[in-house]
Amino acid sequence: MKFERRNATSILENVKKSLMEAFSFMLPLLSIVLIWQLIVELKIISPRLLPPPSQIAQTFLELSSQQTGGVPILLIHLYKSFIRIALGLSAAVLFGVTLGMLMGVNRVIYRMLQPIISFLIPIPTLAWVPILLIWTGIGDKTIIITVFLGAFFVIVYNTANGVRNVDRHLIWA
Repeated sequence: MKFERRNATSILENVKKSLMEAFSFMLPLLSIVLIWQLIVELKIISPRLLPPPSQIAQTFLELSSQQTGGVPILLIHLYKSFIRIALGLSAAVLFGVTLGMLMGVNRVIYRMLQPIISFLIPIPTLAWVPILLIWTGIGDKTIIITVFLGAFFVIVYNTANGVRNVDRHLIWA
C-alpha cells in the first residue's frame, strides 16, 4: 500500500484543528480557575468564604484516598447521595404519574387539583428547604423530600396534560 502525502497532510490538519478547538474551549475555563486562585491568594476574598481551586483539588484527592473499611470515603458519600436521589425521584415518579393519570382521566379531579399544582410548580425547590428543616430536621428525610418536591409537581402537571391530550379515537381503538 502506497503512503500518500495528501492523506498525511489532511490527518495533521484535522489533528491541529481538533487541538485548537479543545484549546479554545479550555482557555476560558482555565482563565476562570486562575483568576479564582489569584483572588483568594491576594486575599481579596477570604479562603474560608471561597476556597481556592488548589484546596478543592487537594481535598478531593484526600477524600479519594482516605478509606473506611477498605472503601474510599468519597465513594461512600457518592453512594449515599445516589440512594437519596433515587428514593426521591422514585417516589416522585410513582406518586406523580399516578396522580397525573387520575387528573388526566377524571375532569372533576383535574378541576380540583390543577390550580393547586399550577400554583406550586413555579416555587423553586430550594424555597421548600427552610420549611422542611423545621418539619423534619436535618437529615436524609429532608434531602429525599426536597428531591421529591423538585420533580413531583412537574411530573403531575405533564402527565395530566399528556393524558388529557391523547386523541379519544386512540383510547377507544
